[in-house]
Amino acid sequence: MAETFLTLTNKTLVRMNEVELTSSNFASPRGVQTQCQNAVNESIRYINQREFAYPFNHASNSSTLTPGVAKYTVPTSTKYIDYNTARIKKDEDLASAGNSLTKLNYNEYISRDYAVQEDDVASTTINASDGLSAAVTTITVADTSDFDATGTLFIGGEQITYTGNR
Repeated sequence: MAETFLTLTNKTLVRMNEVELTSSNFASPRGVQTQCQNAVNESIRYINQREFAYPFNHASNSSTLTPGVAKYTVPTSTKYIDYNTARIKKDEDLASAGNSLTKLNYNEYISRDYAVQEDDVASTTINASDGLSAAVTTITVADTSDFDATGTLFIGGEQITYTGNR
């Protein structure tokens, strides 16, 4: 059964043989009533911040990773990410094996030069009628304004180095 902050506080007050609060005087508690409100608040905060195995505090999320993207957003309701249970699954398109993610402390993150990889990734769409194959030397795309004059692009699991764009 779901409880409200008022009912949880009043259950605590009853155990202490104190006067219960009502919705009209809940905002102006006195003495022990204030201590009970604080105790209930702290208990709820503790559960929300530390007990991630509780069903109401646990959620799973799947995201499709994109080659070249180093930074992803997490759902807005996320409180904590347990990287020990996060997995990257094998993807046939990329032909890469799955593995576990691990936590990096800030110094390790900087020392591995990951910060420079967080730039926004440019994307565009290709002209599907071009019929891409290994023999193609020119790929027509919708927009090249966000691309460098030379660089590397990814189409599916294929990495292509280009020497110019027009």
